[in-house]
Order: sequence, then C-alpha cells, then structure tokens
Amino acid sequence: EQLRQLTKNTIKTRTELLARLDEVRKTGYALDIEEAYPGVHCVGVAVAVPSWPVVHISLSVPLQRGPIERLHALAAPLKGAAAEIERILTATPRK
Repeated sequence: EQLRQLTKNTIKTRTELLARLDEVRKTGYALDIEEAYPGVHCVGVAVAVPSWPVVHISLSVPLQRGPIERLHALAAPLKGAAAEIERILTATPRK
C-alpha cells in the first residue's frame, strides 16, 4: 500500500512506516529528514500523560543547521523537556 508522498524522502509504504515506528519506540524520538518539507530536518519526542491527548514537542531546523548527528544530539534535551512537561501535566488536574 502506497502512502501519500509529500517529498521524495517521505516514507512510501506501510511496511517502511511500521519499521520507522519500531525505531522510534526503541530510541524514544523521531527524525524527519526532509520528509515533510524539502530543506528542513526535524527531531521530535512524544509527551505521554495519562488521560491527556497525544502531544509532542519538536525542533525543526534548516538542512544546513541540522545535520543528522546534531539531530541525534538534540534528542536528549528534548526528551528531558518532555519528561518535565509530563511531570507538570501529571500534577495539574485536567479541566
């Protein structure tokens, strides 16, 4: 089954998507290497809070400023920020 292509780097098949999701579960973060927009790289992490909608935080940078090695390095502080957001939201009653 073919998926909708946004750029030449967009994941093309359901099989590729499932493999990427496995990788994201293992690493705790996702990379977007010009998959949504040409010339843009992104790293993102999930913010998981019980009874809250699924949310994430991410950082997008121009291709020239976001080589893959830098994106991997930026994942650690983003994961830390997500953990802090999770802590705050868990302690804050949802209205």
